[in-house]
Amino acid sequence: MRERLLHFIWKYKKFRTNGLLTSNGETLQIIDLGTYNAHSGPDFLNASIIIGAQWWAGNVELHKKSSDWYAHHHNGDRNYNNVILHVVWEEDRIVYRDTGEQIPALVLKNFVEEDFLDNYRKLLYKSDSKFINCESYAADFDLLVLLPWLEHLFRERLETKTSEAAMLLDETQGNWERLLFILLLANFGQRLNRSNFLSLARSLDFNIVRELKGHSLQLESLLFGLSGLLQKERVEDQYYKKLKKEFAYICKKYQLLDPVFSSPEFMRVRPSNFPTLRLSQFSVLYTTHVNLFSKIISLRSKDAFYELLSISASAYWQSHYNFGTITYNKEKNLSRAFIDKLIINTVLPVKNLYAKEQGKDIYPELRKLVSQLLKEDNRIVNQYRSLGFPVHHALDSQAFLQLYRSYCEKNRCLDCALGNQILN
Repeated sequence: MRERLLHFIWKYKKFRTNGLLTSNGETLQIIDLGTYNAHSGPDFLNASIIIGAQWWAGNVELHKKSSDWYAHHHNGDRNYNNVILHVVWEEDRIVYRDTGEQIPALVLKNFVEEDFLDNYRKLLYKSDSKFINCESYAADFDLLVLLPWLEHLFRERLETKTSEAAMLLDETQGNWERLLFILLLANFGQRLNRSNFLSLARSLDFNIVRELKGHSLQLESLLFGLSGLLQKERVEDQYYKKLKKEFAYICKKYQLLDPVFSSPEFMRVRPSNFPTLRLSQFSVLYTTHVNLFSKIISLRSKDAFYELLSISASAYWQSHYNFGTITYNKEKNLSRAFIDKLIINTVLPVKNLYAKEQGKDIYPELRKLVSQLLKEDNRIVNQYRSLGFPVHHALDSQAFLQLYRSYCEKNRCLDCALGNQILN
């Protein structure tokens, strides 16, 4: 028995309400279960009950065992003085108020149907062959429940990203251009190199970046050098030597220390996502556009962002993926799918945070933008699609990523609208 399940049983009245008795054998009638309290204090507020012939109004506290009242130090806490009923799964100790009066207890396991508990056990049972707990119910979910839940999940994911951006904004002391620089560079690293690129971006003196705007070679050499990509002693490649010479000049000019970051990951990375290409593309982006932050804030449509972010790596990288190895000539531009990821992970949270700081709500605008983007193609989203869940665009795919990471993976079925539909 989990305390979270106890809350669910009480909140949705998943117990027999006829013939209720307290642990002392007094009749109990529930008039109002109370309002769930997600903050400190009793679990349900403003409940109303009748015990024997006495009408009570106050709060309800739930525990797996009645002794948890003392284990959680509720005794002596004034917030619990108005508890009128102690709802427990097992009563292993009598609980008293500070006045010495016994708090009435309801032992809930005596009034919960075994069928409900069986359904809960089946839902929470996850074999190695199952992707999510509720996959056998996938075809039965009501769209009137599913679609609003997906909307909620997308907003929840957006707010999480926005909160992370807000912490970075505090770190930059309110410098929006630097915030955008940090988030963009981090997201150019994608999954495997994101933390590496994030550390690089956060450590850089942004004043140096500003001075190097308009000088793609210098910015590229700075990023390559600080990433540890120019540390080899003997590389017979003229472009490598040129970058290394430029980096040495920048280090001397700005009194930079030797790089302290581990080199970015190449293993398990597709050539089109090699950090060499991504850092070059990022350098071109930042030296092509002046006042990139103001442009991103002003744009609203998918096509406008495609136009802004449609850049390619510098000339050397059109025939290379790494130093010294020539490949067939191919323009190394940002793909539409990659730009979509930049919009989702950088543009949306930055625009949302900027609007919030101005006291504005631009969620309809952001929702429209993300709904114009193609659904993401990854293992998690494709698993939901294979079960028959509707995934039409990036809003849906973001919602399902949030559902899996924050609910399914953590067995939070009781907090999920779909789990609630099954158990209700």
